[in-house]
Amino acid sequence: MPNIWSDTKELSELEKSVIEEHIEQILKEKNEISFANIFKELWHGYHLMNHYIRIQSMIEKLDEECKLNISSDNQISITNMTILNEKGLKEMPVWDYYKKIADIKHKLEIMRIYAEINPLA
Repeated sequence: MPNIWSDTKELSELEKSVIEEHIEQILKEKNEISFANIFKELWHGYHLMNHYIRIQSMIEKLDEECKLNISSDNQISITNMTILNEKGLKEMPVWDYYKKIADIKHKLEIMRIYAEINPLA
């Protein structure tokens, strides 16, 4: 089977992240969606087997990463996690947690680069 993603690793990661963002947005709007209906939402009017395989593999990957739940009747929903903060226990989507971690890493990288440029800071 040919590669279902792009030829280069960078484009492949970009395509995967775009599909992941679309799935996240759909689930935040609808809370839950059937496996069949998510394909209708993501296809935008044209049905190609290549897109079906991409979406299916992305959903399987997100399920393995525990970013979404797939029930026995193929309903898809966002995985929530419980965190303890200063106000007590709080439910938050796993995607939000990963985004916060990525934002922190990005800010730390900016601070590191700035410290190399301006050692007096």
